[in-house]
Amino acid sequence: MTPSSHLYRHTSVQSDSILFCTDMQIELAAGTHKPHYSDMEKTTGEGKCGTWPTRATSGTVFKLHGTKDKKITFCGDPEYTVIDGYPNIHTGAGIQIVRSTHVRFAGFRVQNMLRAVDLQDTFWSEVLFITSSHTWHEGVRIRYNSSHNLLAHSHIQHTGKGYVGNGEGVYIGTAYGRTVACGEAQDQSDFNIIRNNTFGPHVPSENIDVKEFTTGGQIIENRFNGSDLKGIHASISWIALKGRQYTVKDNIGQGLGVKGSGIRVLKRAPKYGSDNVIRHNICHNLSDGSYCVFIDRRTVNNTIACNILTSDEDTRAEALMSNKKQTRC
Repeated sequence: MTPSSHLYRHTSVQSDSILFCTDMQIELAAGTHKPHYSDMEKTTGEGKCGTWPTRATSGTVFKLHGTKDKKITFCGDPEYTVIDGYPNIHTGAGIQIVRSTHVRFAGFRVQNMLRAVDLQDTFWSEVLFITSSHTWHEGVRIRYNSSHNLLAHSHIQHTGKGYVGNGEGVYIGTAYGRTVACGEAQDQSDFNIIRNNTFGPHVPSENIDVKEFTTGGQIIENRFNGSDLKGIHASISWIALKGRQYTVKDNIGQGLGVKGSGIRVLKRAPKYGSDNVIRHNICHNLSDGSYCVFIDRRTVNNTIACNILTSDEDTRAEALMSNKKQTRC
């Protein structure tokens, strides 16, 4: 799928996404379409560092630049516009935005792919009203210094079909073990916003995994489901937050398939895992002995306030609200 494809046409799109389908607009005709496959998953050699994939040199959108006032917008209808990778379900991304700015995708169903959405070296762009289903790895990946992007009004489900340990809903940044430890630069994918999305069912790793070296993001008004967490690679929470200066607020989560916590703040690199705000989140139906909020004691200056853990026993709810005393409202 490429911007010059005959699949794009100007028609009326009957969904909420039409509210965002303005500016420099290209619409994808209703029906099932095959994705664009880039070389992004080719590897550089053997071993832990050698198997790190090279950056993409093409994409659904590659080196395309709109403006703040006129985003280049690709529109579909999430009920009728489908990007389906079958039978090549272990490779590629349904929507891959590479080295671009001010681009918007709104209103697509993406399924049977390695991942549904992949942002690389991309800034000030938006992914809206996307349904991600049956991905081999994550639902959405934001990486290679991609910053100031927005993921909103989307539904991410049925991830990790190839391996549950790689089945995060949203994965922001790149881990130390795949960057600095391998002689690569830090992945500073900063100031990204994840807002008003629904996760699950069948997300076996974290609903959102925020890696070290990222700063200033927002995770707001999402609905999490951890009922299918498997605990592989310590995936025991809806959110694993290893970045700094994040705001996590007004989210609602339910269920944990393993003993863990709804929101987990961790230190994986110096100065990271600190200065975050965890506020006004609600945790429902956690497994026995699980916290609503867990804070790594090696971190500093994290604010925990006004979060709620629902339980039949008020004393249990208070004791397991957080391993660190939170500020009362």
